[in-house]
Amino acid sequence: MSGSNKDKKFFHNVLGASIFAILGTAAVCSVYYFTAGSDSKITEIMGNNKYQFEATKVTSGNIEAATDISDVVDKVMPSVVSITQKTKTMVYDNWFGFGSEQENVGSGSGIIIEEDEENYYVATNNHVVDGADTIEVTFIDDKVVKAEIKGKQASDDLAILAISKKKVTDVTKKSIKVATIGNSDKVRVGEQVIAIGNALGYGQSVTGGYVSAKDRELEFAEGTMTAIQTDAAINPGNSGGALINLYGEVVGINSAKLASEEVEGMGYAIPISKAQPILDKLIKRETISEEDKGYLGIQVRNIASDEKEMFNYPDGVYVDSVGKDGAAHKAGIITGDIIYKVNGQEVNSADALVNEVGNYKKGEKIKIKLKRVNEGRFESYTFDVTLAAQVSEETEEPKFN
Repeated sequence: MSGSNKDKKFFHNVLGASIFAILGTAAVCSVYYFTAGSDSKITEIMGNNKYQFEATKVTSGNIEAATDISDVVDKVMPSVVSITQKTKTMVYDNWFGFGSEQENVGSGSGIIIEEDEENYYVATNNHVVDGADTIEVTFIDDKVVKAEIKGKQASDDLAILAISKKKVTDVTKKSIKVATIGNSDKVRVGEQVIAIGNALGYGQSVTGGYVSAKDRELEFAEGTMTAIQTDAAINPGNSGGALINLYGEVVGINSAKLASEEVEGMGYAIPISKAQPILDKLIKRETISEEDKGYLGIQVRNIASDEKEMFNYPDGVYVDSVGKDGAAHKAGIITGDIIYKVNGQEVNSADALVNEVGNYKKGEKIKIKLKRVNEGRFESYTFDVTLAAQVSEETEEPKFN
């Protein structure tokens, strides 16, 4: 009997030690790491290990997916860039009213999605570059070059940067590559994904997780968006970076702007299959100089959600005022109209309207669809508007029916 008890006691001790050893190993194996050249930072997450990636391989058709994410990361990292944007603002002294110029710096991420003979094209979020005076892109080899905004669409929080190949050295050209674009429509809930981006401005970082939900509808300042929900950490600076599957294909564009501040483990990405047509359009569109841009000659604003409920307003952009003798005034648009389409493109925010009209030159004719109150209810109208140069702020009085 005593020998049997000793054996049991010994067995329990060994089992307990084994469990602690396994748990300790699992905790140490969960690592959130940064790869920022000479400034590399490695932080071990000891108590919050959520993801355990085994060194096995999953085969799907003729494509082999490695669940050892280091191989996948190595494949994709040359396609991901860090973005630094700088804006200048005037700061005034409260006592004497003297002003001084202050430079603000923001960070984000981007994905090289296309190239031609002249440029590399980087996809990112609109909010990463919106309002920037200068934009710089850092490649995987730490080389920094200036970039220009080729186009942006605020309603979908997307933008394209163009980088002249003349600014990129031959050495850097060999170290970077265009990303492989996947199909986000085929992403499955529970599938493992990896988020890559310039987290908190420290340099490229990698986090792993799972697809928590698809087609999650979210509201943000510029409108609504359908997104992929993941528990992979998407922090400030990750915006514009890549959400990839285990084949190294981009399935989403990360957006920290959509992240919940109240709940941890809820990150969001714009599905690449929805973003791709918009990005292609932004790449192909002609760059229009400021002096050639066409204007409607109106002031607009977003419609607040409580206004929609109180006045039963439709979706669109509210016309606050109409410039006298401007393009909109001549076409018959009045204060109180709610614009919801420009040449067939839906516009649900003021930024979206400005960006869409910004695709056209003065003298070009566009179709504006709007809602107008008629006998107590909103009715649809279509106006042909010939865009003009910017007009003064002198406005016409409202002309409600």
